[in-house]
Amino acid sequence: MAQKLKVLHVVPYFPPDRIGGVGEVAAHLHRSLLAEGHESNVMTCGHSHDDPRVHRIARTPTGFILACALNSDLLSDCDVVHCHHGEALALLIMNKLRRTSIPVLTTFHCSCSGIGRSHRPYQIKGQWFGRDARARLQRFLISPTRHLMDRTVLRLSDRPNFISRNGAEDILGIDRGRHASVVYYGLPPLEIEKHVEQSTHIEPVELLFVGTASHRKRINVLPFVLAAVRQRCPHAKLRIIGFELNEQPELLRLCGDLGVVDAIDCSGRKLSAELGPYYAASKILLVPSAHEGLPMVILEAQQHGLPCVATRVSGHPEVINDGENGFLVELDDPAAMADKCVEIISRPSLQSRLGAAAQQVVRDRFHIDQQIRAYLESYEEIASGRLAAA
Repeated sequence: MAQKLKVLHVVPYFPPDRIGGVGEVAAHLHRSLLAEGHESNVMTCGHSHDDPRVHRIARTPTGFILACALNSDLLSDCDVVHCHHGEALALLIMNKLRRTSIPVLTTFHCSCSGIGRSHRPYQIKGQWFGRDARARLQRFLISPTRHLMDRTVLRLSDRPNFISRNGAEDILGIDRGRHASVVYYGLPPLEIEKHVEQSTHIEPVELLFVGTASHRKRINVLPFVLAAVRQRCPHAKLRIIGFELNEQPELLRLCGDLGVVDAIDCSGRKLSAELGPYYAASKILLVPSAHEGLPMVILEAQQHGLPCVATRVSGHPEVINDGENGFLVELDDPAAMADKCVEIISRPSLQSRLGAAAQQVVRDRFHIDQQIRAYLESYEEIASGRLAAA
């Protein structure tokens, strides 16, 4: 490449403000571009205290959507705009109104219509969940609005890409999605031995959950899984990272009803860089979600040799081969999830085999260099005319 690229990333949140794959991907791309001599700036409602190239234009997601239009001056000095989902809609409209439009690549990390479907009420052992006002608001207002924004941004983009084949097919339809560009998440190399040593200061647990308390994560499945596991493995414990148990009254009630409160350790919110020792101190990662894109947490756990038991939804089957490097179960089936957990806990050789295979999958298919190369090729292709004119 004869010229260096100037890239503007537009992402609703950014580390260290929030745990999540979208922000982590943007951060990896931003740092990697700078390391290779390109220019990179970030427009977000998150912030980075030590990087002046990360521009915090708002403090809330709603404010971010509006602030994108007011900060369109950042477009004037870039070759490519890389957007993440429809929150950048106002910026792209301003981009089209300019005399010289900047080429736009948009990455869709999940399907907003899929998120809406995941907020339907569901039932576990005769108990209904998801009938509250928050779930209805997400299903009938927030998800449809975000879906409309994504569809509009899709039309305004020069190139869309997706982080899983399932996501592409869900958003574009099976025929178009089968041929769409997919760039999987990538992880940098890891010093596993260092995290194993650090984990000696953390109480070991059998089960680990890492994520937010959103409805689609199906956190209310967790106590049912734990209770079923403890029937056969009485000393099994669950660690939750991402929220505190007392922040979720319904979940706390379930834990009390099932008698597992004392078997749960809540370690609060952690940054992605802090999770390594917790993966090393666990035997299984639980991912009971109803909808995802392709969760970064699965890749991180697998990189540490931690087998995952996850639902057979979204992009999960694209990284977990059932029975080879983890297990897949049907949605809202805590008994099936518990069965697989007990199988792993009671067979250390199985845990080792699954963990080694999981690490190999990450090394072969989800390395950061593969992701960076794919995005750089896309940037160069859509910016080629502008770079040639310069």
